[in-house]
Amino acid sequence: MFSKTFLTLALIFTVVTVTSVLAAEDARLAEVRQRIQNDLNGDYSVANLRPVVQKKVASMLSQASEDIKVLMNFKEGDEEFFGVQPSLNVTEIVQKLTVSIEEELKGFQRDMPTIKEELERKYAFFKIGDKVSIETKSKGLVTGRLVSISNNHITVGTKFISIVDMPEEVQARVYKDKHVVFIKDMLEKECQKDALAYASKTDDLLKERLPRELLKAGYLPYPFGNVFNFKQGKIENWGSREQVLQFCIAEERNGYAKSMMDKDGYTFVQGRGWITKEEYKILQKKYEEKAEREEMRKRQELQRQMTGQDFNQLDEQQRQGYVR
Repeated sequence: MFSKTFLTLALIFTVVTVTSVLAAEDARLAEVRQRIQNDLNGDYSVANLRPVVQKKVASMLSQASEDIKVLMNFKEGDEEFFGVQPSLNVTEIVQKLTVSIEEELKGFQRDMPTIKEELERKYAFFKIGDKVSIETKSKGLVTGRLVSISNNHITVGTKFISIVDMPEEVQARVYKDKHVVFIKDMLEKECQKDALAYASKTDDLLKERLPRELLKAGYLPYPFGNVFNFKQGKIENWGSREQVLQFCIAEERNGYAKSMMDKDGYTFVQGRGWITKEEYKILQKKYEEKAEREEMRKRQELQRQMTGQDFNQLDEQQRQGYVR
């Protein structure tokens, strides 16, 4: 009875202790967050950071080439620069640029009649007496004068070549029904190839020229760290000057909050939120142990597949040799 009571009291004490520790930890985290939030509402507020970040971004832009500065009409000390609204929306810019590129690429893509004419020339019918070279399936290369044509074979020099021994393109140059089907298939393939090449060329030119048009219209690329990529070809990575400035302010605020949390001993883990560095070490160890178990499972499975022998049945020396 005494043992049972003692065990119950011990469990209660443990639960209370753990609960108290967790409550204290939650209270500490709440206190740290509140302190940081006070800073974000004060010295690190959007209003207070705006002139500081604006000056910082302007300094970054001043490092651009003269060509880029001219495109975005950037002048150092221009207080109105970030207040300028884009002259066109992104859709309008893309549409205008696409029309210009399509005009430039006229003739790049062959039309269907042109392709068909080229194919008819390339795969024109053989005539009796023509000198031909045919890579047959069984005899290899056969070269000579075309002597005769029948329904199921041709004669080149002294050699008979069966229709089943001819490549498709040779059959198409000998038999009318094969020719019609072959040209139709090749026409479809060539048209598709041209269309893909045209689309790829259009896309390449659009990505190459879009950044300059966006800069001229009053847009900026979102910076990566402290670097602007003025050749950024993805539209979603661009914004108005005001949007980019707001993004940089948010980055500054987030960076400050993260550094303060780190200073107070917290680490952010995706899916778990902010945890103490001690908790992070424990969590990291668990992940490593899980990874080791998974690696061992893969080794065991591979061993079974290769030899039919269970990895666990090997002695230590055999295991080390197997792993190496």
